[in-house]
Amino acid sequence: MKVNKMSHEKFRKLDYLSVKVVPVEKGEPKYFIKGKIGSRMIGMFTKKNGEIGSEVIKDKPPKGTWYNNENLDKIKFPCFCSYITYLVKDLKTEVINYGEINKEFKNDEKIYTLSKIDKQRIGKSVVTHNNSLKDLIKLHDIHILKGKIILWEEE
Repeated sequence: MKVNKMSHEKFRKLDYLSVKVVPVEKGEPKYFIKGKIGSRMIGMFTKKNGEIGSEVIKDKPPKGTWYNNENLDKIKFPCFCSYITYLVKDLKTEVINYGEINKEFKNDEKIYTLSKIDKQRIGKSVVTHNNSLKDLIKLHDIHILKGKIILWEEE
């Protein structure tokens, strides 16, 4: 990968950390209904000509520990995520926040911490911590974000 060089003046004007969240399109599910008939799983779908078709679904269970559509065995720490909080004034209004999950060890015990990503400040703004990653994801409806970090260094 070829990276263009930049001047020192341009380097000094860069943000210390900039974050851009890019939405990814989800494809529509193939089956509009699934059901078990005997020991086989059958899926119903609409063909291009409008007819309804069915087929046997060969669902292989995915490898790993999965929760909330995330493979908990493949997560590398620290990882970035989105999570939901509620407004204090109106507990029905959901707010999507962005954060970072870290894995720490205290007294031979794993602790997962969720920190909020916002303006830079001294210290972390830890939202919560938990001994179980699955429980932490469940508590805050966390979705792990995939990313790529490019760092610039002075020569």
